[in-house]
Amino acid sequence: MKRIILILTVLFLSVGLAYGMDYEVMKKSGDYTVQVKIDRNPPAVGDNNMMIWLKDAAGNDVKGATMTVDYSKPTKFWKSAKKYNSWAQPHENNYHAILAVPTQGPWDVTINIHHRGKSVSTEFRIDVK
Repeated sequence: MKRIILILTVLFLSVGLAYGMDYEVMKKSGDYTVQVKIDRNPPAVGDNNMMIWLKDAAGNDVKGATMTVDYSKPTKFWKSAKKYNSWAQPHENNYHAILAVPTQGPWDVTINIHHRGKSVSTEFRIDVK
């Protein structure tokens, strides 16, 4: 009986810790590695703080890039998609953007990066609760 209580306690604590952590995504985009953290996991309706780290092929922080974050809710083929965007501002060794998500459900996110005459983008999907 003590083992069952111990196992259930560990299970509940691990689920709580998983929900307490930031939402994270890491993607390759051209010569860059893009790491994204959103302060809510899962992302929620309202303002979500997004931190973006941009690394070059050698793993060094990339400074001076211009980034936009486009996000849209997938819709049925007869409806037009709702599209939103945000500018990612430089912040210490990363970039910061706010996603003001108006509704729950799946959202497609595209980060557009412009640096030294090159343009690349990376895409991922979030499920907003």
